[in-house]
Parts: sequence; C-alpha cells; structure tokens
Amino acid sequence: MPQCVFKNCKNNHRNVKITDGISFFRFPSDPFRFAKWVSIVAKERGEEFYTPCKNSTICSIHFDKLDITGNTQRRRLLKSAIPKLQIHDNTKVQSAILSKLTDDLTNQAQSPISVTLLDATATIDVPLADPVPCESSDASISELISLSDTPRKDYLQQKLTRCRRVIISKSQKIHNLQKVNKRLLKKNASLKNIIKILKKKTIN
Repeated sequence: MPQCVFKNCKNNHRNVKITDGISFFRFPSDPFRFAKWVSIVAKERGEEFYTPCKNSTICSIHFDKLDITGNTQRRRLLKSAIPKLQIHDNTKVQSAILSKLTDDLTNQAQSPISVTLLDATATIDVPLADPVPCESSDASISELISLSDTPRKDYLQQKLTRCRRVIISKSQKIHNLQKVNKRLLKKNASLKNIIKILKKKTIN
C-alpha cells in the first residue's frame, strides 16, 4: 500500500486519487541520491537511524513542481529531485520560544506594555522595566531558531558523509569481487578445455 513515509504526512493510496494530482515515488537506486533522501526523511521523522524498506515511498507534495514531469496518469521525477524537508509549523515553534522569552521578562518586569504575538492573532500584557521594540524580539527568535537548527544540521551532514564513504567502500569491494569472479570464470573455462583435450588424447 503506497503511503508517504514523512511522519506528518497522511497521504496514502486510500485517501488520495490520481485526479488529485498526487503521486508516490520510491527511493532512488543510486546510492548517493538514496543516502540524501534517507537523511532528509530521518530528520523530518526525528529518527536518527531511519532505514526505508523496499516499498517505501514519498508523495509528490514533498517535491518541487519543476522536479516532476509527465501527465497525471504517469508522472516521473527528475534525477536531480530531492524531497523538501518538512519541519513543524514555524509559527508554533516561534510562539513557543516567544512564550519562554515573555516568561523570563515577566520575572524582571516593573511597568506593563503590550507585546504582539508573531501570528498577530492575540496580544498579552507583560510588565517590563523598559519598552522593548518588537523588532528585537523577532531578531532574537530568528537567532534562537537558527542556533538550535545548526548543530542538528551539522550532525546530519557528518552522518551523510559517513554513509557516503561506507557506500563507496562497499561499491569498491563489490567491484573487486566482480573482477575476481570474472578471472575465476575464465580460469574455469580454460581448465575445462584442457580436460577435454586430455580426454581426447586418452581415447586416441
């Protein structure tokens, strides 16, 4: 049953139709593209050692439209296509950070001012000693989000590099074994010919 492996995506063959314009794509066979896809899905799912199975798929909503070719009945991905990383709603993340900031400021507060939430849907009164411009809060939030994402990004990049090295090493071993196998086949064929010649001489 085709089902998108992205944790926060509920698309599968039961709740979507071809007419909806949603298709499901299997992981690529190319080892480098495969490793890249796995890294992105692992980050979205929050699973460090995520491994897809043979029939794992990603639905088309996680790819740029320019990466998809063909008509509704038969759609294909460009070889350079990479799924877009889906993370939790930024508004929720920023609201959670803003909530922590306002709680810290409340402990130091003296005079009340009105602070507007990022989604502009509500306001809260937070007592402060000195007025703080909203722009400063926005900048702080952006910095916090950036800082919290950087270590995880670096870790995944290092993991991807290690995976690539392992894949290259395994590919080289397979290549060497194929060479050895080819030589053995030639040697075996040569020995068979020698045996045939010896049998003929024995009969004569």
